[in-house]
Amino acid sequence: MDKMGEQFKIIEYPLILLFIITGAVFLISTSDLVSIFLSIELQSYGLYLLSTLYRNSELATSGGLTYFLLGGLSSCFILLGTSLLYANSGTTNLDGIYVVTSISDLGFLFKLNVQFTGAVLGLTQIRIKRLFAYSTISHVGFILLALSINSIESIQAFIFYLMQYSITNLNAFIILVSIGFSLFYYVNDTKEYKQLAEKENSPIQLISQLKGYFYINPVLALSLTITIFSFVGIPPLIGFFAKQMVLSAALDSGYVFLALVAILTSVISAVYYLNIIKQVFFDKPEYKIKDETKDINLEANIIQNNVLIKKITFKVDSIRLSSPLTNTISILSLTILLFMFIPQE
Repeated sequence: MDKMGEQFKIIEYPLILLFIITGAVFLISTSDLVSIFLSIELQSYGLYLLSTLYRNSELATSGGLTYFLLGGLSSCFILLGTSLLYANSGTTNLDGIYVVTSISDLGFLFKLNVQFTGAVLGLTQIRIKRLFAYSTISHVGFILLALSINSIESIQAFIFYLMQYSITNLNAFIILVSIGFSLFYYVNDTKEYKQLAEKENSPIQLISQLKGYFYINPVLALSLTITIFSFVGIPPLIGFFAKQMVLSAALDSGYVFLALVAILTSVISAVYYLNIIKQVFFDKPEYKIKDETKDINLEANIIQNNVLIKKITFKVDSIRLSSPLTNTISILSLTILLFMFIPQE
């Protein structure tokens, strides 16, 4: 508890969160490029500090430094782009720069780069969280494609894609957390896991840690599979309808080549998604129950109205996930799975 609650001992912690939230609120309510840049910087500085909050963590320090360097480079590009737009249009107001949308070639190249950056880099990842991060870049390409078309259908596709991806991504991370909880009385003796830095803080870090998880908890493994198939865009899951809406809007507006590129990046991203499913279902599990917990008998009391009703004895492997986790995963997974019965925006 002391280790995981370390951030609450830092008195600046609430102030950092306030800066992040304030920057985010300003960002969604501004209509000027200068205000956008200042809002992003206000939010980013708080995130730089938050990512390096665990001072004794090598991963936090390296991750925060990388984030800071990339953020600084991104800020340079934002300032450069803003200056070029101001030099050509004489204004930094978004309404006044609406004419920029006619420069389709630049937007075309940018969307191509975003989708291929995310799809290709995800192929080399062995960490599950970084894989989801790179997959997000690929999905942002679809979102940018919908935004660039500027039609009623594309705006509907943009909103729907954003909503379904938020639901699916949330479910994926909740499932990963739940898998970590479900493995607390198992041990992994593989060399790869033993050399993993800070394995006690985040139980699931590597994709290889999911090997054979279907044989440990088949229901949770199936929920993860449904979520991943939705990322890929397999019909009839909700992710398929979202991609279909974006591609339909692109084809109706004449973006045939860009639609083909989007389909190609989806196929590339499906490779590393399906690799996760392959390890979950077809590889042998590398976990075994800890010796110190294998033969332990646990006791529990059932109390109603302050009266002891019954005493029960059970083994460690009888412990299940808490109701908030199981209910949340069930609702999100069923939403992803059963959307085909009400396929409406």
